[in-house]
Amino acid sequence: MAVVCERLQYLFFVNPLTGSQAITRTLMEHLHGELLPPEDVVRRGKVLARRQNTTPKMVLAAELLSESEFKALLKFTGVRNPFDLLVARYLKQGGSRPGETPDEASDGKAAGLSFSAWLRQTHEALIKEKRESRAQLNYADQVDVVIRFEAQQAGFDEVLQRLGVHEPLALYPDPDKPGPKTLDYAAFYKGEDVDLVSRLYAKTLSRFGYRFDSEKTA
Repeated sequence: MAVVCERLQYLFFVNPLTGSQAITRTLMEHLHGELLPPEDVVRRGKVLARRQNTTPKMVLAAELLSESEFKALLKFTGVRNPFDLLVARYLKQGGSRPGETPDEASDGKAAGLSFSAWLRQTHEALIKEKRESRAQLNYADQVDVVIRFEAQQAGFDEVLQRLGVHEPLALYPDPDKPGPKTLDYAAFYKGEDVDLVSRLYAKTLSRFGYRFDSEKTA
């Protein structure tokens, strides 16, 4: 999914598990945002752009915007340390925290799997074909600003400044709900897991300056 606003001239690409829900909500409630596309774009049986997981490449391929319209917009997305994001994805799919008994009632893809086993199963094709993941890079290609998960409000404030919006907007206005934090992801990893993620996400780690112990965990 993406959020666009012709009036303020911005385009936000929703990168899953990077805190994008709060940004999407704020844009749509306060800054005239609209979903782009509102539904899957299908031509001759081929999906050119999905309502979910929309990337810059899809927007252009589906001709949702012209090249000139695309270039004129301030484009931004969220990013997150792959080591942290993968643990969040594992837990969302029914995985268990270290020391916890697996939830036998869970039917998620990670249910009953250790983090190491899930990691290899999830990346089976990439490992076999010796390719790197472009999961986050697909959203960040051709954008002007990346909002880092660990510094969401500061990144969003930069976007507001560049859009000429002077009214402060808090992504998490409720003090009792301060928003997501970086997980204590190190506890999930074995040495070989760190090596695997370092290889599979080498370009992502290099581009955004992340590493295994790059953030204060919470």
